[in-house]
Amino acid sequence: MFQRRLVALASALLILLASLGPAQAQGSQGSQGSQGSGASPYLFELLAKPAFRRSFEAMLGHEKNVDGWLARYSIDRNGPAAPSQIYQTDGKPEIGGWVCETHNCGPNRFFYLFSQDGSRVVGLQIKDNARRWFGNPGPAERNTLLQVVDG
Repeated sequence: MFQRRLVALASALLILLASLGPAQAQGSQGSQGSQGSGASPYLFELLAKPAFRRSFEAMLGHEKNVDGWLARYSIDRNGPAAPSQIYQTDGKPEIGGWVCETHNCGPNRFFYLFSQDGSRVVGLQIKDNARRWFGNPGPAERNTLLQVVDG
């Protein structure tokens, strides 16, 4: 029940942030962003796009006991991250990267893999060397996510 309320709250806040426009919504991350530069976007930049945001929120919403920092990331888009890269899954290009828990990055990271249009996302959380899959990735997507882990 709490998780559904959290997702509803996250959706409302994201709509508010989207209405502010890119310059205001970026907040403290504006200096590290890559919008308009042709570089690979960070996750917070991808989540500024409605299709990416919807699929990310849906992925988290279908999971139980999502870590608080990860649930908050979809709301505040704040935390250490790497620029995304293009990975191949069964010959299809997909967008992958990672974010991690602030001040606990080493043992707690979340790796993501989006379809090019943002309509689908799968993920892998590695927390204290334990793996947790998000979004029901198939075998090929799991292999690609492990490539994202390896950098």
